[in-house]
Amino acid sequence: MAHTAEDANRVRELMRAAPDKAPNQRRMDKQAIVAEVIDDIEAIQKRGYTLEEVAELWATGGVELTLPTLKSYMQRARKTRAKGAGEAPRPSSVPTAKKPARAAKPVTAKAAPAPARAGNVDGAPSAPKSTRSEFMTDDSPKI
Repeated sequence: MAHTAEDANRVRELMRAAPDKAPNQRRMDKQAIVAEVIDDIEAIQKRGYTLEEVAELWATGGVELTLPTLKSYMQRARKTRAKGAGEAPRPSSVPTAKKPARAAKPVTAKAAPAPARAGNVDGAPSAPKSTRSEFMTDDSPKI
């Protein structure tokens, strides 16, 4: 079914009129959760827990995360924190800004493809290329 500009305006107005969601009701992906609690993860590590145990603890709370993924998300969160980004992590449900369209590349003439390799006179494929060892000689003096 095709839609019209009127449909776009109608949904635009619905979205603008929608009330804000409470922060504790907004959806977060696992990476955003790690960024939100990175200080707590580091604190529990100082109390003797390993990251594997942290991942197991999270699973009991309903957030399953593999150890490599947890490490990766922690590294990203630390990097963001080190850059001084004092903003809260963005929930996954918030749309991202669109990237500007790229300018079209000019079309250039392509070089003609290389001619196909000729086989033997009888049409059979030619022998494979030589290897480097075939060109090495035993002329060098022995030590």
